[in-house]
Amino acid sequence: MTSAPPRRVDGSMSLLVDMMNNTLDEGYAERATRKADGPPPPRASAPHRWTAVLALVALGVVTGTAVAQVRARQEANSGLRTERAGEVRERTRETARLAGQAEQLRAE
Repeated sequence: MTSAPPRRVDGSMSLLVDMMNNTLDEGYAERATRKADGPPPPRASAPHRWTAVLALVALGVVTGTAVAQVRARQEANSGLRTERAGEVRERTRETARLAGQAEQLRAE
């Protein structure tokens, strides 16, 4: 029967041990190797940049137009509500006046 390898004293702190033994993250080490091996990757060409800028401007125009339309609708609805509320108050006064007139005619 084979015996298991002896247990390390610091086995319960494997994360700390790993951090001390491998101080450089794998991603950083890979990037450093690529940087040392050759030139950086080519940047986007001018037509691609202009396309991106044009797309962002178009997105801004569409968003601005949508916001303006929503605000215009809110203002229109607010004005309509105010108008309807005035009509309700006017008709309530008219109803109260007519009810008073009907009560007076019944009393006669």
